[in-house]
Amino acid sequence: MKTKIIFALAFTAFTFVSNSFAFFNPKKIIETTWTGSGIQVYNEEGDYVLIGYELTDIHFDAVSFTFTGKKRSSVEIDGINYYSTVNFKATYQVNVQQIFIEMGTLVCEDQLPYEITWAHHNMQADLFAYDEENCMYFMNGFTIDEFGNPLFEIGFYNGFFLINDNA
Repeated sequence: MKTKIIFALAFTAFTFVSNSFAFFNPKKIIETTWTGSGIQVYNEEGDYVLIGYELTDIHFDAVSFTFTGKKRSSVEIDGINYYSTVNFKATYQVNVQQIFIEMGTLVCEDQLPYEITWAHHNMQADLFAYDEENCMYFMNGFTIDEFGNPLFEIGFYNGFFLINDNA
């Protein structure tokens, strides 16, 4: 009798998880281009620049719930655009809808003026749906220091993030 109950519970749990993933497909959500921005303070007076981000060339491993790709950063200073590209590896924690992005090797970067340097901090972000039917998601979080403390706010979206002006 215990075996039948355990089997029934396991079958029910498997059916629930299988049906849940029919509607929530992490590979489809994550393996796309993510566009976003962040603010970086660059001196003790609190001056800052807006940094644009793109997460591209993403490959999701559904077994380990990790993914790899490239993070391209861009910043405009004195009317000139500067770029930096870094490889990354990320871990997706599906139970809390959180993504931890660890920066890897430098691919290329432009020299910044005024003794400003690129900072390639790791990132931690929560994943939110803004249009589940079309697999449109938003990541909101922070760049973090080596101890996991938040530094600067970041946000990414994986599609066209539309704002309703009629509200």
